[in-house]
Amino acid sequence: MIIFLLLFFFISFYISCITVRSKFNPLVVLVFVIFSVIIRYTTPLIENADYNTYLRFVEFGELFNISFATIFSEPYLFIVVLSLKKVFRDTAMSLDLYYAVNFFISTLFFIWIIRLRDVQTFSKVLIFSSYYFLFTYTTI
Repeated sequence: MIIFLLLFFFISFYISCITVRSKFNPLVVLVFVIFSVIIRYTTPLIENADYNTYLRFVEFGELFNISFATIFSEPYLFIVVLSLKKVFRDTAMSLDLYYAVNFFISTLFFIWIIRLRDVQTFSKVLIFSSYYFLFTYTTI
């Protein structure tokens, strides 16, 4: 099932890149977004390689505690997730919300790449296939 979703996902990105000058492009981009949302929410966050590490790191961290771990990790992630934790009072929910925002921003970035008219299609597909899952499924 997931293989077919991924196949249609990549095909929808490719078709949206080659139809950038067509009047049907917004519809194809919408199909791409729908497939990306389906794939995102069929893949559990707990299976992400860095999810458990961030969950443990945020669970026991303090907002303004400067340590060796906070200096050499992503300090913006730590501050944003701890701020969300103070609002929602749940570490897992705040981290899930951070991943959702990251997914939204990454998907918007690749929609912007689709809309570029001065970049060739093969370059768009190469960038997409190389970086989509890195940007969308991990926190960078």
